[in-house]
Amino acid sequence: MDCGEITKKYAVVKFLLDNLYSEIPTSWLTRENNKQLCWWPPRTANTKILIVNCASPNFDTWNKYEVDVIKYCTSLESARKNAADSNYETTDEDGLGRGRRQHISYNKFSSEDEVSDVPARSCKTYTKRAINTNKVSAIPSCPDGLTFSNDMCNNNEGEKNKNDTENDFQYSQSYEKGKTSCTSFEPSKKIQICNISNVPIIFEGAASSEGRGLLEDSNMKIKYLKQIIRTQATSNLILEDIKQRIGRIEDVMRNRASVLTNNRNDNLIAQMLPLDTVEAIRNFDLLLHNTNEAVTQFKEFLLRVGGHHPRDNIYRILSKIFTNACAINCSWKGIRNNFKIADLYFIKIMKREITFQHSNFTEAEFDYIVAEWLRFAKQRKRREEMSQGRNVEEINEQENN
Repeated sequence: MDCGEITKKYAVVKFLLDNLYSEIPTSWLTRENNKQLCWWPPRTANTKILIVNCASPNFDTWNKYEVDVIKYCTSLESARKNAADSNYETTDEDGLGRGRRQHISYNKFSSEDEVSDVPARSCKTYTKRAINTNKVSAIPSCPDGLTFSNDMCNNNEGEKNKNDTENDFQYSQSYEKGKTSCTSFEPSKKIQICNISNVPIIFEGAASSEGRGLLEDSNMKIKYLKQIIRTQATSNLILEDIKQRIGRIEDVMRNRASVLTNNRNDNLIAQMLPLDTVEAIRNFDLLLHNTNEAVTQFKEFLLRVGGHHPRDNIYRILSKIFTNACAINCSWKGIRNNFKIADLYFIKIMKREITFQHSNFTEAEFDYIVAEWLRFAKQRKRREEMSQGRNVEEINEQENN
């Protein structure tokens, strides 16, 4: 790398692994064992920001890839323009010779002294637009009341054969029926000769203004009818959803009212709460496993605690079930030799009751909130000890006074 290349902040490189081009800061380049390597971040989401800011590579986490340096550039825009051209090749003298020199097309407005990083514009090619020729529609059917004489029919047959060989028309089924009606007739019937100039000519789509108005009116009615049906279907879905929500709310209110009216008898679980040791947690969980009355009392206990929102409700319940000294030795998944509470029976009951009370609250949010409460148990314990120490000092001062 010469002095001119050192002053340039960006370089265009080609990754030999997948033959892709990219612009990078020159600080990302390194050389090992006569190989040109490039540092590259492991996550591609913030690569563009790192390139714009010319961030220094993190040698601990970044990966190295073998590259070929195509060109050094002074600005990021110039490097991006060169990297965008997948057929870009350097014009240095190292890349020339040995059959690697490429042919350069002649341009009378170009100059050899001009050096620009902007790639040449591709020449526009113009092609003739295909002209759509309208296909000749099928010949209309012969009117029912039109008949010809033998001479006229023979002449018409000759003209038809001539036209068939020249234009190769595909006649419709109605025209075939009309042709047979013109040429085949019974001798006993009287031949009626009509002048072809008197035959009316009817153009397709040439309907009256009144008919078009009726057709448009009918189409608009169909369109509005479809919109009304679609709106009605949407309203039915909304009403069904509201009906289900009201049913769930009524069930919750009914269950809460029935619990509040019953006598508050929690003698089985009140004597064990709050839990202060791991052994007490196991005994409490075993009690709920074996006694249905204890489960009922525990559900009533969860309903009485309450809270302003789901997080506050969970925090209040956990603070009444566990002491801070016990919560220090517990965690959600049992990592770092802590006691795992995720699979406890009373935790599952608690999760089911809280998610039932709050319809928009998910089990994943419950797991995260409980794990967070256990993680900060040590800080709560420290604050509890500090507050107890202040209370003891105040009591001593009052006694001394």
